[in-house]
Amino acid sequence: MKRLSIDLTSLSNPLITKGSEKFVELINIIATIERTLDTLKWAQEHFPLLLVDQCHPSTSDDSEGNDIVLIDSQ
Repeated sequence: MKRLSIDLTSLSNPLITKGSEKFVELINIIATIERTLDTLKWAQEHFPLLLVDQCHPSTSDDSEGNDIVLIDSQ
């Protein structure tokens, strides 16, 4: 399973630019998306006046980047 490659060419989505991806990497991507959505839902419930300024869940390993930046809407 670790080296299994998934063919993405049959997907008609312009946001998917790769022809294939490793199965394990797709699982990691989906898990990151789910965690990000859960975090944004939590923030919306607890801080409804904040707006999302930045959302880059893959930049946490970058010393200059942040996963999510919320700002005051007022």
